[in-house]
Amino acid sequence: MEVVTLVFGLVGVAAGAFLSQGLSASWQRRQERHEALVAIVAASARVLGAHERLYELVVDGHPPETDSDVARQALLERMEAHAQWRTAEARALILIPGDGALVACIESFGQARASATTWVRDYQRLQSNFRLEDHREPQHKSWMAMRQARHDLIEVGQAVALADARWLPRLRPSRPLYVERG
Repeated sequence: MEVVTLVFGLVGVAAGAFLSQGLSASWQRRQERHEALVAIVAASARVLGAHERLYELVVDGHPPETDSDVARQALLERMEAHAQWRTAEARALILIPGDGALVACIESFGQARASATTWVRDYQRLQSNFRLEDHREPQHKSWMAMRQARHDLIEVGQAVALADARWLPRLRPSRPLYVERG
């Protein structure tokens, strides 16, 4: 009888350890997915901010030379923002594979980001001779598309986070595990 009790005890401990490891790994995986979603939304905000900073430099009709401190700083910020976006994009696609809505949002933001590059490249080429008026409509469309894609990324991120959290209520017991006695 003692041997049977000992075997059941060891099996229980082993099952508990196995379940604990499995639930811990699942929790860690969800945390990594959430961090990837937050990172891609943050990167999209940074790209938008860098785009707006460059726009502010040229909107008055007197763009600075690209070798000026203010222009170099804005172009460097843009370059770093785009690098951060590419890193966050790759991480999200690796950690959340097969989510069609997420892929569509990422592609939408990427297309808008690429279209915004046209006027920036012209500014870099023409420098103080750059005229925003020649690019005003496409610049505005790309900015609006980036903003919309960013909001779409937020919504998809919320949906993924909610879907990841749905299993939690099923693990909670339907009644308290203990009753306090007064």
